[in-house]
Amino acid sequence: MEIEDGGLKYKFEGKYHIPRQGDYYLSSTGEVCRATHDHYTKERAIVTRVRPRHEFDGLIFEETDSARYIMVGEWFLLNGSPCGWKGPNQTYGRHIPLTLIT
Repeated sequence: MEIEDGGLKYKFEGKYHIPRQGDYYLSSTGEVCRATHDHYTKERAIVTRVRPRHEFDGLIFEETDSARYIMVGEWFLLNGSPCGWKGPNQTYGRHIPLTLIT
């Protein structure tokens, strides 16, 4: 089952456990939350983020995060296409970082 929350997509695969730091889970109201610590006491429905993939010149990239300022050496999404990694003197503002898959 896929869930959309805040423009991002998540997938529920039937897993229930006490959330660990960094896990995404469904709150009692059905919203997707991210565990910020390891002190949860109740089991929750665990969801995983569906990360969109982009193909460019035969290479496949996967989105790794929501939009943020890009670090030196990172690949990122620029105008809907993967862009070469950022150099030390370039400023692009907030974009979606990518990971090279193949």
